[in-house]
Amino acid sequence: MCENALRRPFGGPIVHREQLHHLARARDRGIGVRIVRDNVPVGALLHNWQRLTFPNAGPIVNVEAVEGRFYFHAARTDVFDRQITALSDLAYSAEESSALLRHPTIT
Repeated sequence: MCENALRRPFGGPIVHREQLHHLARARDRGIGVRIVRDNVPVGALLHNWQRLTFPNAGPIVNVEAVEGRFYFHAARTDVFDRQITALSDLAYSAEESSALLRHPTIT
């Protein structure tokens, strides 16, 4: 998630606080949320995508774009694996991200 999204109160301030609280509690449910710093290159975050893993199958990446969704199966997910590594290097730690979600600086 982009750091600047913490400061954009979509839906108004009450809804925004509820959304941030929900994300902050995600860690309690075993869901990792990391905040990507504001100063990352824009190209690092071009599309919304999710890497899905399954116990008995290879990974699948779901990419959401203006013209629809695209699915990439195991043989074509390596570029996204590299992207995960790059974003992880650019993001705040899990602990720092959790603190930002609990106490965002909203301007």
